[in-house]
Parts: sequence; C-alpha cells; structure tokens
Amino acid sequence: MDLPHKNAVYKLQDYWDERYTKEENFEWCKSYDDFKELIHKHLRNSDRILILGCGNSALSEQMYKDGYRNIVNIDFSPVVIENMKRKHKHLVEMEWLVMDITNLTFSPNSFEVVIEKATLDALMVEERDLWNPSQEVRDRMDSVLKQVSHTTHNHVLGNLCISQVGHSIFYPHLPPPHPPIEDNYEPLPVRKYFKGSNKRVNS
Repeated sequence: MDLPHKNAVYKLQDYWDERYTKEENFEWCKSYDDFKELIHKHLRNSDRILILGCGNSALSEQMYKDGYRNIVNIDFSPVVIENMKRKHKHLVEMEWLVMDITNLTFSPNSFEVVIEKATLDALMVEERDLWNPSQEVRDRMDSVLKQVSHTTHNHVLGNLCISQVGHSIFYPHLPPPHPPIEDNYEPLPVRKYFKGSNKRVNS
C-alpha cells in the first residue's frame, strides 16, 4: 500500500474513494481475534451493533460469522460501501450505509453497542500534539461522541473504541456482561492493550 504524502489526506473522502477502488482489505490496529474476548463477554448475539467507519475491514464479517448478525456498517465512502455490499451479499442480515460519522442520522436508541476501530483517529490527523488537541478537534470529537450516545439505548450500554493513537491502545467502554442495565450503572474501568503484546493493564 502506498502511503499518502501527508497525514492530513486521511480525512479526505476523495483519498478513500480512490484507495478503495484498488484495495480489497486493510485491517487497522488489531484483528477481531485480538479482542473478541471482550465482545463475547459484554455483547449479546441479539444486540444491534453500529460499526463506525467500517472501511474494508473484515471485522463485521468475522463478528457476523461469530453469531452477531444485527450489524449496521457505515462509512462516508460510497465506493467502499458498494464494494462491501457486493462482497458480503450472502450475509443477508447485515446492513451497509453511506453515512459520515460527523452527521449520524439514526433515530434515538437505535443501537445497543457502537464500535469504532481507528475511525476517530481520522479526526486528529492534523494535530501536532495528540494528547493536547486543538479546540476545533475537541469540539468535533465531542459532537461525534454525543451523536453516538444519542443512538444508543438509554445512552448507557456502551461503545468500543480501538485507536491507533500513541501505542495503538484499545479503549473499551462496554456494558457489564449481558445486562439488564441498572439505574446506578457505572462504566467499566478502561483496559489498555498495547501493540505487539497481549499484556493488559487496568487503569
């Protein structure tokens, strides 16, 4: 894969449209096998799942084959959505929609779980200090996360973020195993998975 001449290109739809005309699959960060223990522990097969910025990752296909059939995949590239629709037309219960993560159009309480894998990183590609982002990026990220929260049942069930930032750390924020959700629900502690290692630390 040819890398772009500068990171800022990663936020452009034209870049992704052109790339997806040539590329069949690319897996950012880790594969499903690396974190499926979290999925098995915290998600039910019946959960409706939204995958933000699905790209051409095999994540949703692997989850589908693992018993999670109620998956909606979105990406702002119509090229990749058409490619993935065609490639996975036999996975009939899965949906593929053209949609920008900065402008989600789902009704409130549409999903139990939202998953993103390196998608939010694209909002930060022009930042000089990833741990001290500009106010513009903070506002944009806050807007996206509020929209994500708005789409989830009772705004509490959870999401799983897998990030390329820093050391390719996974940031799960997931519901307790197979809820019902209680009024006094508190999120799990953050677990961090470090690139190249299966070591996990709780913070």
